[in-house]
Amino acid sequence: GAVENSEPEGKRLPRSPLLGRWIPSDSPASRVTTLSGSVADLEYSIRTHEVMNRWFSYAVVLHILLSVALYGLLAIHIWSGWYFGLRWLT
Repeated sequence: GAVENSEPEGKRLPRSPLLGRWIPSDSPASRVTTLSGSVADLEYSIRTHEVMNRWFSYAVVLHILLSVALYGLLAIHIWSGWYFGLRWLT
């Protein structure tokens, strides 16, 4: 709506950020360009967040399984040290 109501020379939006700096900062085209860049950044961060959540959910499951296995090995290690270590005392 802001671009449609602006002057004809302000309706041409730049195709790259390099050309975007030549648009006057108070024009509607500049506001639309800034807003579209912000929307693109927000969409990118949402997608990145979803990918990281998916990857780290697998990593957390793997971490829990490895921790349980290592705690089991630690318990066996402590038990064998206790059992065979005290055996030397008798």
